[in-house]
Amino acid sequence: MEITQPNPVFFLLLASFSLALATLVHFKARPGPVRNYFSLFAISVALWLASGFLLYSNIDPHRSVLWARIAFAAGSLLILNFYHVLILFPDLRSAPFGRFVTTVGAVFAVVAVFSPLLARTVSSTGVFRVEVVYGPLFLPFTVYAVAILIFGAYGLLRRLRTASGLRRLQIQYLLLGTAIPVAAVLITNLVLPVALKIFAFAPYGRLLALVFLPVTAHAIIRHRLMDIKLFVEKAVVFVIAIAAGATVFIGLLWLLGSLTPSPGISVRESFAVAIVIAALFQPVKTWIERALNRYFYRERHDYPRVLKESSERLSTTLEAHSTANYITEVVSRMFRPEIVRIYLRDASREAFVALTSRDSGADNSPESLLLTTSPLSSYLQRDRRLLVRDEVVQNQDDTNVAAATTELRELGGDLAIAFWHLGRLWGFVVVGPKLSGDPYFSEDIDFMLTLGSQAAIAIENLQLHRQMEEERLRAERLGVIGTLASGIAHEIKNPLVAIRTFAELLPERFRDEEFHGEFSKVVMREVGRIDGLVARLRELATRPAQQLTALDLRTPIDETLALLRGQLEQKQIRVSTEYGNTPPLMLGESNLVKQLFLNLFMNAIEAMSTGGELSVRLRTRQSLASNGVVAEVTNTGSEIPDDVLRQIFEPFFSTKPGGSGPGLAICRNIADAHRATIRVRNNASPRGVTFTVEFPGSNIFPIEPPNGSAAFPSVIARHREA
Repeated sequence: MEITQPNPVFFLLLASFSLALATLVHFKARPGPVRNYFSLFAISVALWLASGFLLYSNIDPHRSVLWARIAFAAGSLLILNFYHVLILFPDLRSAPFGRFVTTVGAVFAVVAVFSPLLARTVSSTGVFRVEVVYGPLFLPFTVYAVAILIFGAYGLLRRLRTASGLRRLQIQYLLLGTAIPVAAVLITNLVLPVALKIFAFAPYGRLLALVFLPVTAHAIIRHRLMDIKLFVEKAVVFVIAIAAGATVFIGLLWLLGSLTPSPGISVRESFAVAIVIAALFQPVKTWIERALNRYFYRERHDYPRVLKESSERLSTTLEAHSTANYITEVVSRMFRPEIVRIYLRDASREAFVALTSRDSGADNSPESLLLTTSPLSSYLQRDRRLLVRDEVVQNQDDTNVAAATTELRELGGDLAIAFWHLGRLWGFVVVGPKLSGDPYFSEDIDFMLTLGSQAAIAIENLQLHRQMEEERLRAERLGVIGTLASGIAHEIKNPLVAIRTFAELLPERFRDEEFHGEFSKVVMREVGRIDGLVARLRELATRPAQQLTALDLRTPIDETLALLRGQLEQKQIRVSTEYGNTPPLMLGESNLVKQLFLNLFMNAIEAMSTGGELSVRLRTRQSLASNGVVAEVTNTGSEIPDDVLRQIFEPFFSTKPGGSGPGLAICRNIADAHRATIRVRNNASPRGVTFTVEFPGSNIFPIEPPNGSAAFPSVIARHREA
């Protein structure tokens, strides 16, 4: 079957594009062996294509054998330059067997031009009909070219297995744009003629430049192949958009003209077409311009706006977990990486703990931590702000950098951004490859470095807030000690006075049996009173348990109400609960929470008369800084005076006759242990009093305490010592 050979004009056009590509790489790429060999490779491709144009266009039949020999010489140079590109990319300085390959390739090129050992004769049967008779060195040349291709491609594939991010994409495009077309050319122009004596496909090998040129140009524009950063002026993009838009509208005019029965277009039809073009031109032009801008310049994020928003958000965040969640959310939204994992320092374990993690490949991941002595942690703790997985560093620290890079690779990350501020590493974020396959460019890394600095400042501010809170609580404890001492003196004085009075009278009335009985009753009653007071003091001062767990707040409330059912029924008190649809989870210790609500419910029962109403309402609270659970206990008892409201949670303050007052102080102590707040207010309508307890949500974990005595994410229970 006769095969139609391609029009050689395509060869000349492709040669022009290849020469332009060689010029771009030579003048724009970073100087080095890879740039030089790639430029020579593109020039060799252009020479090979141009010789094909001269050979197959039959411009001068007497010189056809010269064009064929020049094509062999260009092919020999193409092979040796191609070998060096595959072996040296991306940044090696010398290739194994480089001199041998260069020498053999140069010999083949000289022999091809000046002897018939590769191209003996050329016969032409007309335009686009050329047959080449090969010489005795054709088989050795084929073996040489195939061996070079296999060895070079193998070396590049080995680097592909260990590369990631930008380098991985560049190697993939280098394989797709050069190795695959060259392999196909060797098959059509060398292997098939040698093995099967099939020569008809040789002209089509040059058309494979249609793969090499666009793929390579795309890799240069989109993925910075050869480290070329292409700058395209807005005016050029605009001109291309106008040209493309004009082509579309010319096609529209031609279509309308072809559909018109009569030749030409009438004035009315032209006017209608003009209106349609005027209506569609701007949207089409805008769409084309945006598409070209996005291709040349990539999708651009408004980094200043995002950084401003993140600064405002982080400045209001008072929880470490919320800070980590927000950083994870921003990085995931901006770059859509495979993983984002935030590590924060845990002094008690001498490690960095993964506080939050987002992994596209797994819904749940176990707790991950890195010891402070691990390679990655050690590298970042030496005042390093950044580690890039594909970064090649040539200095005396190569061993440590290699170990840190290996650990980063094992974590699935491409980047590690440190949270450094005022000489302290607070943590770091590990960011995986983008799901799109795009690499991280300098503007992306600069953005994440700035975001990391903001996170470090936010974490440090949180630490300072914790210290201030500790100082405030310490000052309050000192005040409580004074109040406690005064209260103890007052509460113990009365029973002691009664006991002392009877003791003073005892010698005089020693033989009075009635006095003995009365004395015994008074002493037992007053000692019991003192013993009860001491028990309440012990309860007030007991340190709550520190192992808090996620707790459904409805459970301790329901159990406490069941415990008080008899007293509620005795006073005919109606109970209503409103829990909402979402389970209100918080961090707490069940027994302590029961005691808190027991005291609140007992206080409400004592404050209400028969037929009152006790209502319990739970709701969740969301804010920029954190989330939480709010419990409201409302009773229909009498209002509390304003001066009493300010003192109601103080120890030994009570408005009840004979009351000693620790009940609500214990509630406040338990609330402090859970890092919760407790408040009281009078209700206008319906009349009554509402106690509000606001707990932090179960996903909130505190940061390392100032003295480093406790670790996150375990909760640090605080209490009021009294």
